Amino acid sequence: MCPNAVMSAQYMIEMMGRVPYAIRRYNRAMISATAGKCGGAGSSGDVSFYCQPNMHISVFIHESAHSADRGTSASHDWRSAVQNDWCVPDGYANSNYADNFAQVAVLWTHLVGQGHHKNLGGDQFGCMRNQLEQISKALAAWRIQAPQNTLQSGQQLQQDEALTSPNGAYRLVLQVDGNLVL
Repeated sequence: MCPNAVMSAQYMIEMMGRVPYAIRRYNRAMISATAGKCGGAGSSGDVSFYCQPNMHISVFIHESAHSADRGTSASHDWRSAVQNDWCVPDGYANSNYADNFAQVAVLWTHLVGQGHHKNLGGDQFGCMRNQLEQISKALAAWRIQAPQNTLQSGQQLQQDEALTSPNGAYRLVLQVDGNLVL
């Protein structure tokens, strides 16, 4: 922590703890800058830095997604997806392919959390279907869902969902192709 940091360590830990593990796993460090020394947030490699107090969880997901990108945003498949769609999540996603990937990751995390990932968000997000298909490959829904370890009577495991053992050691995944994998 920098002297006079704009965010407390506790707040940063709490926010990063809300970022799904599959997205935050490549982050090695977080920095809260001294007030007035920079603006916004950013990342470089596996380090993210935050320059304003109490930033929203979406900023932590975005910056962590840069580390999780691992070259996906530079791939032919990602660039083709962006070029073949007719919208992006927001204006910032137009900045470059890396920021587009990070913003789509924020949207994807929300869709998964709301259970709307199965149809890629439906018609509302049809204009960016190719990007959502690509992010679903890079960040499979079961990897970013909150773990569940039981099914209720009559409930079924759906494609791209998982059950995790109570100790977290095992994960049973029903893949999109219908295979059930431990």
